[in-house]
Amino acid sequence: MRGTRLLSSIYSQPWAIVPEIGAQMLGVVHRWSMDHRLTQDEIQIAINGSGHAPQAAAPASGQQTSSGGVAVIKILGVISARSELVADSSLGGGLSAESISKRFQAAMNDPEVSSIVLDIESPGGAVFGIPELAAEIMAARDKKHIFAIANSMAASAAFWIGASASTFAATPSAQVGSVGVYSAHEDLSKALETAGVKVSMVSYGDYKTERNPFEPLSDAARGHMQSLVDQYGSMFDKAVADGRGVSPAVVRETYGKGRTFGSKEAKALGMIDRISTLDEIVAEAKMKKRSPYPKRAAASARLSLI
Repeated sequence: MRGTRLLSSIYSQPWAIVPEIGAQMLGVVHRWSMDHRLTQDEIQIAINGSGHAPQAAAPASGQQTSSGGVAVIKILGVISARSELVADSSLGGGLSAESISKRFQAAMNDPEVSSIVLDIESPGGAVFGIPELAAEIMAARDKKHIFAIANSMAASAAFWIGASASTFAATPSAQVGSVGVYSAHEDLSKALETAGVKVSMVSYGDYKTERNPFEPLSDAARGHMQSLVDQYGSMFDKAVADGRGVSPAVVRETYGKGRTFGSKEAKALGMIDRISTLDEIVAEAKMKKRSPYPKRAAASARLSLI
């Protein structure tokens, strides 16, 4: 039943995640729905595509440490909206926008913390909760300096979060970007027909069951799904534009249209501010005093599109 609930959740919401990771995650959930239970190591390998499971000593998602006036908040794995969804999925780790927000608020409210570092290793996740979290980070930039670093991936929803920071960096081997949103529909009608199963839907409301998995997606349903994806995509573009100090048109046309980039190309495109290691960013953060984030007027003038 847990796998069925997760499938329903995946298909009912828009995603800002690297599509390959989304597909791998979906494959794991499909196996669950058929009562094929995987160990945590098997789940990690299936989702991360690696030939080895992470070591037990790996830092926990959302872990926060404070030293020298700097709070480091780790953002690791697939991001969901609420903590309960992460606990229910057990998809090889991950965390929620809700948990990130709580740790961020704690760091903002701590008088001993002058700078915050978001240490990001994430392919993105669900859209829900990300606009609110990004807005929260943006609003805090005039109170404390917020650093974000792709270490070594900040993609899609994770890029959305990172772009909201005062300073956005990436490690030399990092990948960033994947600016875009998608939604999915599963059509089981052929498989059910082959199995001799026919499902009838009885509903009140013309469109109440239009995205059900027991029949092909209608043109009207596809159009509505596209409109929702477009709304969230525009929201994504504007949030990144505000964070990076450029226009939404620059984000749409030059930030990859859904592709990820290595650090050098991302810096050349203005998607990040610098290429650094986490240790370098933490060292800089320790030297920062509370000061508003400087405007990116030069970047805006250089990259603005008409």
